[in-house]
Amino acid sequence: MTPRLALCITLLSACVGDAPRLETREPGTHPAREDVCTSSCVLSCRASQRSQCESCYNSCIHVGSCDVCSRSCYGYSCIDYCAEDSGCDAWDYRFWFDTVDAEVGRACRTYFEHEESCGHVVEGDPCSLYERTEDRRMVAAYECLTEQSCEDPIGSCVLPQPTGLIESLCAELEARCPGSTCNPDLVALVEHGEGWLRPEVVEAAMSCIELVDRTCDDYVACVEGWAEGAFVVE
Repeated sequence: MTPRLALCITLLSACVGDAPRLETREPGTHPAREDVCTSSCVLSCRASQRSQCESCYNSCIHVGSCDVCSRSCYGYSCIDYCAEDSGCDAWDYRFWFDTVDAEVGRACRTYFEHEESCGHVVEGDPCSLYERTEDRRMVAAYECLTEQSCEDPIGSCVLPQPTGLIESLCAELEARCPGSTCNPDLVALVEHGEGWLRPEVVEAAMSCIELVDRTCDDYVACVEGWAEGAFVVE
């Protein structure tokens, strides 16, 4: 029995997919968050230009002259393409937790070695994530778990309890997106793991609530990005 599940899970039902090739980036309001614009008038313009250029060059490359392509590719700007600068139409959110706590990593790896000695399969390297997201208080929890027998994996260990984070995130979802509810699997995942997280990882999740000028879909994408960064083992 592992202390935290590592699943790819989202507020809705699908895992986060790859972002489009064309995008613009800007820092988020939280240091660990990056906001990525994946759809806008300007990005559509660039995609259109790229498509025209590729088509033009593919058709003329065999005749030895592509002068017409140069005029086609660079003869107009995205400002001409867009009636007005409408900003970003769709955002993606990525979270990076880079500060490694070596003590958490050590205790975590010792615990998973114990798990393997009990015959449990450990996939990937979960500690490479946990040492970047878990609070130093978890060292004692790992050490206690490591001392338990294979037959009684929890024993008398006191494990972190839910902190109310998922309730706050789901309440915001219901307020912003009438008729929507949190995915039960996500609720179970966050409830199981939120007590293990560092304060700055929890604050990163709460930064999604601060996106007051963006849409329901933006909020969902932000929480999805946070859940991936906080819980998905690569």
